[in-house]
Amino acid sequence: MRTAIVAIITRTKDRPVFLRRAMQSVLAQKFADWIHVIVNDGGDPAPVDLLVRTHADAYAGRIAVVHHARSQGMQNASNAGLDAADSRYVVIHDDDDSWYPDFLSKTVGLLEQEGPESLVQGVVTQTTWIIEELCVTGELVELSRKSYYPFAFVNLAELRQRNLFPPIAFLYRRHAQELAGRFRQEFDVLGDHDFNLRFVRHFEIAVIPTCHAYYHWRHGSMGNTVTRDRETHRQMLNRMKNAYHRELLDNPATGVGDLDAIEFPPPQTLVEPEPFRLRAEEPPPPDAMPAFLEDFDFDVLSLDVFDTALLRRCHRPRDVFRLMEERAIAEHGLPPLPYALARELAEAAARERLRPEVTLEEIHRELARLCGLDAAQSAALRGLELAIERELLYADPRWLELYARCRAAGKRVVFVSDMYLPGPLVASLLEECGFAAPEVYVSCDLQASKHAGELQPEVARRLGVDPARILHVGDNYYSDLLRTRKAGWQAFHWTPQFLYTPWFAQVAPHYHRADDRLSTRIMGEVRHRGLLQPWTGDQLLEKLGFELAGPLYLSYMLWVVRQARRDGLRKLVLVGRDGFHWEKALSLMAAHAPLGVEFAYLHASRKVFNFASFDGLDDQAMDFLLTANPRLRVRDFVDRTGLHADEHLETIRAAGFDDPDLVLTTDGGGGYLGKDVPQRLRQLFELLRPYLEPLFERDRQGVLRSLADAGYDPADCALVDIGWNASSTRTLARLLNPGPPQRILGYYFATWKEADPEDQPFTVKSFLMHLGRPDDHGMLLRESVNWIESLHAAPFPTLMAFHMEDGRAVPEFSREANTGFAPEQQERIWAGAEALLRAVLRGGVPPLGEYPGHNYIILALRRLLREPSPAEVALWGPVEHSEGFGLEIHKRLVEPVAPEVNGTPLLKAYRASNWRRGFLATLTPAQRAFVIEQAKAAAPRSRDQLEEDLIWKTRLADDLWAEKERLVAQLGLLQEERAFLRARLAALGQERGAPAAQPEAGGAATESTGLPG
Repeated sequence: MRTAIVAIITRTKDRPVFLRRAMQSVLAQKFADWIHVIVNDGGDPAPVDLLVRTHADAYAGRIAVVHHARSQGMQNASNAGLDAADSRYVVIHDDDDSWYPDFLSKTVGLLEQEGPESLVQGVVTQTTWIIEELCVTGELVELSRKSYYPFAFVNLAELRQRNLFPPIAFLYRRHAQELAGRFRQEFDVLGDHDFNLRFVRHFEIAVIPTCHAYYHWRHGSMGNTVTRDRETHRQMLNRMKNAYHRELLDNPATGVGDLDAIEFPPPQTLVEPEPFRLRAEEPPPPDAMPAFLEDFDFDVLSLDVFDTALLRRCHRPRDVFRLMEERAIAEHGLPPLPYALARELAEAAARERLRPEVTLEEIHRELARLCGLDAAQSAALRGLELAIERELLYADPRWLELYARCRAAGKRVVFVSDMYLPGPLVASLLEECGFAAPEVYVSCDLQASKHAGELQPEVARRLGVDPARILHVGDNYYSDLLRTRKAGWQAFHWTPQFLYTPWFAQVAPHYHRADDRLSTRIMGEVRHRGLLQPWTGDQLLEKLGFELAGPLYLSYMLWVVRQARRDGLRKLVLVGRDGFHWEKALSLMAAHAPLGVEFAYLHASRKVFNFASFDGLDDQAMDFLLTANPRLRVRDFVDRTGLHADEHLETIRAAGFDDPDLVLTTDGGGGYLGKDVPQRLRQLFELLRPYLEPLFERDRQGVLRSLADAGYDPADCALVDIGWNASSTRTLARLLNPGPPQRILGYYFATWKEADPEDQPFTVKSFLMHLGRPDDHGMLLRESVNWIESLHAAPFPTLMAFHMEDGRAVPEFSREANTGFAPEQQERIWAGAEALLRAVLRGGVPPLGEYPGHNYIILALRRLLREPSPAEVALWGPVEHSEGFGLEIHKRLVEPVAPEVNGTPLLKAYRASNWRRGFLATLTPAQRAFVIEQAKAAAPRSRDQLEEDLIWKTRLADDLWAEKERLVAQLGLLQEERAFLRARLAALGQERGAPAAQPEAGGAATESTGLPG
C-alpha cells in the first residue's frame, strides 16, 4: 500500500475533461508529499489509464488507480480510495473541482501546528464558487465566480441547518475516522454532509478565512447533482432526516440531533427557467468580403490556411481526431482505445518533450507510445488522420476567386500557417482544393511560429520583401493580427462575421454530449451549404428542411437502425403520419449503405390503435372516451367515436343532456365544466355500448390485418413512433397480449415519464429523451410538442378508422385538411431535408457515437423554439395542429392578436397558443411585458412551495448577513494592521531622527507614508 502525508481521493466516471483538470490541480500543489488515488467508479478505464500514462513523469510514482467494473456509488468510491493508500491526512478532490496551488500547504500546515492530540482534527478553507458550462466543442467556459457562502466557524448547530462547505475545501486527519466513521453510501449525494455532521460530533474543524479551493458548478451538460438532479437530493435528504431521527431516538445521549432545520431543495419542475429573449431582427448574412485589391496597398498577399482559406466539413479541427478514433477501430481493427483524447495529449506532450513546433510524425510517435501501438498501427493511424483531413477540407470560394485575381494582377500570394503538417503536404491540400501552385510557409518546417512572432520575419526575409508591403489575413486574433502587425506587416482579422452562421450557432453553445460523433458532420455540412449557396429570404422552408428536419430524420433513423441491429430485429414498422418522412429517409439511407434491417410504413392513429385494443366498453375504453380536450360539446364526444350525434339525440337526452351543443370542457382542456359531467358522460357511453363495441371490433380487425400485411411479428419487430406517452406500444400490448417472455418493443423519438411500462408487457427505448430524462431536454420539448410534430406530419389527413373489403384493411381518413405544414410546404421542407441527408451520407454512413445528433438537435431547437425571428414566427405561427382524437379540431401554433388587444383577451390568446414563445414574439413591448408579468404571477404554487421559497430566501438573507459580518471582521483586522504599521513607521522615523507626524485639527494623528488610507 502506498504511503504519504496526504491521500487525495478523486472519484470519477467517464469524465476525462474534468479528470484532466483535477490531475493538473493536484500536480500544481506546492506541498509535494501526497498520493493521488483515482477511483474510476464503473467508467471506461482506457481514458483514465491514458491520462495517468501521460502525466506519469510529473506524478513520479505518487498515483494509484482503482477501477470498479461496475459503479458502486460515490461514497463507496471514497471508501475504496481510503483503502488504497495510507496517509496522515485525507481530502476528497472530486474530479470536477480544483485547488489553488497552496491549498495543501495551508491546510496541512495548520493541522501540523495543531498536533495529533488536538481537538482540531480537520481544517476547511473558504471556497471560490465558479459557474461554468461545458460547450458543444467539449471545452469548459467560465461564466462567473464569487465566494461560496463564507463562514467564520464550523459548528454542529449550523451543520444541522445546511452543509457549510464542499469536500474540495476540507482536509482531515485520518485517525479521526475511528470515531467519525467511514462514508455511508446509503446517503449517496449527501454522503459528504453526513460525514461532516458525524465528524463535528466528535471533533473541531478549523477555518482558514481565505479562499484556497474552487467549487465548480454547471447547470447544463454534465451538471452537478445539486443543479441537475434535485429529486435525488430530496430523496436522500428525506432518508437522512429519518436516519438521524432514529439514531436520536435510539441513542439520545450520543446522537447528532435531528435535521429538521434543513430545507428540501425545490422540486424539479418542467417550468422553463430561461427568460424570454426577443430576436427582433432576422439573422444577418455573412459580411461582404473587403475589396482587398482596391482598398489595400500591398505587394504580397499572405493567407492563413486552416479556418481561413480552407474550411472543414466538421464543427472544429479536433473533430478530425474523433472521426479518426471511430474509423480506426471500426475500419482498421485497431485496439479500442480513446485515440481522440490520446491525439490531443500526444501533441501537447510532444511540444513539451521536444520543442514547440513539432511535426505530425513526431506527434504520432508520442501517440504510439501512449497507446502502445506498433509501427504498422501507428502508420495506419497517421494515414487515417490525413485521409480524413482530405475528405473534409474545402476552399472558401471567395478566397479562390481573390487568389486568381491577385495572380492575374501580378500580386504574389503566399500561405503562412502555424501547423504540424509539412509544407509540401499543406501545398498538396491547397492544390486539391483549387489553389493552383501555392507557395507555402509552415511553422514546423521553419521552426518558427506566427504565435511567437518568429515566422513573420523569416517569411519576409525569404520573400525578400519589405514587411510593410505584405498584407496578411487570418482568423486568429493574436497570431494573425497582433503578432503580425508587431512584425511590421499589414494585417486583417478574418472574423466569424465573414462566415455563415447557421441556426445552431446563433445561441449560447452551452450543451455537450461527449459521445456524439454525428453532430460534427451535420454542423460542418450546414456551414458548408450556407457558405457556398447562401439562403435567400424565400428559402426559409428549404432551410428548415436542411438545418432541422433533415438532421432530425437522419439522427433518429440512424439511431433506430443501430438499435434494431443491437436488438437482433428483422423489421421496423413505422407507424402514423410521423413515419411518412422517416420511411423516405430510410430509403435514402439504404441507397448509400446496407441497413441490415427491413422497414415498412403502417397507417395508424392514436384513436384507431386505442379502439382496436379495447375489449369491449371496459374501464380503459371509458377513460379514453372521456378524454377532456379543449371546448368539447356533447355532440363532439359522440362524433369523435365515429358515431353521429344527430342519430342519437334521444340517447343524449336520456343521459341528462338536453342540449347536444352544450360545452362540457374547459378552454385549455383537461377539465370539465361541472362535477357531474364525467358521470353523465359515462351514462351516455353505457347507453351507446351496442353501437360502440362494433366500432372497436372493426378497428381491431383492421389493425390486425394491417400488421399482418406489414409483416409485423413482436418476436423480431419494433414499432417506430414519435413517442411522448408511448401509446402505440401500450395499445398494441393490450391488443396482442403477448405472453411472457415476449414483449412489444417500441422505439421513440422522445418519451415522457408517463410512458413507463411498469408491469405491462412492452418495452420503450427512446432517442432524445427517455421517460422525461434528461430534464433539460424535457423543458425544451415542452416549448411546443406540436411544433416538433409538424415537422414529421405526412401530406395526408389523419386515419379515422378501418373497414374490411375482400379481406383487406382499407383506411378511412379524415375529411378535414391535414394538420401541420401544407403539402406544398412539406415538399419544400423535404427537399431541404433530402439535400442534407445526401450531403452527410456522401461516402457512406458517418460515425455516430452513442447519442448521434444530440448536440446539433438541442442547439438548433433552442434557437428556433426559444428565440424565433419575426419571419420564422410569421411562417410557422399559423401552422395548425390537432387537439385530441377523432374530430380533427385544429388550432394554430400561435394565436393571432391585434396590437390594441390587452388584458384578459390577451392572456386567453397566450394560453391558447401551443408555441408560447412564438406568441410572445408577435406582441408589442407593452403587451409582452404584461403577459410575462401575469404569467409569472399566475404560476400555481402550493403552500409547501411558498414555505420552501420563504425558507430559501431566509437562508439567502442569513448568508448575506454572515458575509457582511465576515467583511466587517476582515475590515477590523485590516484597520488593526494599518494602525500597527503606522505605529511601526512612526517608531522607525523617530529612530532615524525624523519628526513625528502632527495630528490634524480635530482628528487623530496621520502621516504621509504612501500607504492607502
